[in-house]
Amino acid sequence: MPVAVKTAPYQLTAILEKTRSGIVAFCPELDIATEGRSELAALSGLVELAKEYAKEYSESWDLYAKSPNRAVHRPYIESILAQKNTAGIKNLFSGGTTLSA
Repeated sequence: MPVAVKTAPYQLTAILEKTRSGIVAFCPELDIATEGRSELAALSGLVELAKEYAKEYSESWDLYAKSPNRAVHRPYIESILAQKNTAGIKNLFSGGTTLSA
């Protein structure tokens, strides 16, 4: 089981796990996951998914902010939206280190 150590608040964690068909990337802070053929592809997919989720969240602030299971995402969404580009969003994931057990 992977263990992630966060080094900064509102950083995002990418947990990568091998599967038979590739690599699954999971972000526990936003409860999102994606899959890719390589670690880089899976991480890139997770960054794009986080970007899309942040856009969707920002378009419906009131709805998401009142949802018990989504309201806690707001500070992470604000961190994503504060980034100037995709590279900035990718850097948000660098605060979490994934360790294999």
